[in-house]
Amino acid sequence: MKVYLFAEPGALRTLESSEQEVPEVLSAVARGTPTEELVICVYLLRRNKSWRGVYYRLWQNPDSFRARRGHWIISTRFETPTDLPERYRLIRVLIGARLTYPMRARDRSGFEHTYQSFRDHLADLFAHELHHYRRYHLGLHPREGEAGANRWALKRVQSLNFAVEGRRIPRPKHRPFSPALWIRKLHHERLRLAPTGSQLRVTYRFDDRLKRGEIVTLVRPLRRPSPRIAVRTAQGKEWWAPMDWLELETPITSERQLKRSHV
Repeated sequence: MKVYLFAEPGALRTLESSEQEVPEVLSAVARGTPTEELVICVYLLRRNKSWRGVYYRLWQNPDSFRARRGHWIISTRFETPTDLPERYRLIRVLIGARLTYPMRARDRSGFEHTYQSFRDHLADLFAHELHHYRRYHLGLHPREGEAGANRWALKRVQSLNFAVEGRRIPRPKHRPFSPALWIRKLHHERLRLAPTGSQLRVTYRFDDRLKRGEIVTLVRPLRRPSPRIAVRTAQGKEWWAPMDWLELETPITSERQLKRSHV
């Protein structure tokens, strides 16, 4: 695997790390996983306190390295490496130098992470994205999503003696009534119960993958509680699209019709 470190001046010093430590941590976590086709980019931003990671399921090339929008437009702040492979799988990891350790934080899936240092945080964040690489590129960990990636990453880094703890925070059983949340939940249920092959209209621009107003075909809903469904474009490409960004092209007009379509 190839590792590229993009660190703003002073970020490594603030995080009490070094240019040598970053690839050492990544190599330790990846040991035992075939990573010949993997490129890893680590971004350390000095005036930032966010953290995130992403694995790209599609093949990348040198021309696609610089993101054009979204969180990863930060890639345009740095020079594009000149020795990128002609075809590769890509993982990006970002950690802001304004984070303080020890650190406890909860991700969007409701999993709470505890890190004693930057190197622990880097190891766990990379292990999570490596799980996605292993699943989608190597065919391992079938049907495991974010929760499975969190569990595997935690077990992996703990086996390497990184100081990481994690636990799933139970969701509250009772929530205050919210009309907006109720409408959103009803919208999700209608899309989940729509029959395979239903025509959906994209109501929100989806990076470069889906365009607003485009008609796509429902392939299948994902397992609960995922808020996404699998759709296929007219060109035959499949994506996991957020249900909030889609609407039925031919709305189901009644609950009876909804149930009949599902049967």
